Amino acid sequence: MRVCFSCNSTKTYLNCGKWPQWNKVDWFVPLWFCDKCRGHYLRMAWRIRYGLKRYTLYHGIRLQDKTQPRTGYCSQCSNNVHNGTCKITNMHHRYYLRICPWFGRIELCASCHSKISAKESWKKRRRSRAKLSTT
Repeated sequence: MRVCFSCNSTKTYLNCGKWPQWNKVDWFVPLWFCDKCRGHYLRMAWRIRYGLKRYTLYHGIRLQDKTQPRTGYCSQCSNNVHNGTCKITNMHHRYYLRICPWFGRIELCASCHSKISAKESWKKRRRSRAKLSTT
């Protein structure tokens, strides 16, 4: 029976639901990783090698943020990540300025983000219908 070198677990992912998926630490050393620990160590190695970068999508262009723009607090309601009232916050652009990508950006919880996005898309549709009816 194999034991994970990292977490001392005897269970791992079952490949195709039948065969256990064990991964060798090294070719010459008879130590094994479970699938969960292998993924963890691969992600750590990737972050160390390439660095953990944060990107913001702005007008279809990926921009790298030098600092962490998220604080974990919703700017519309009292939800925040720290006390567990929401799982994640999203960055939302109220409006876009090509020369200042960070301008007009607010942090929202998922429920507020969906409400505001729906309201803004409804306003855009209404404006386009008004333009069509006047012409």
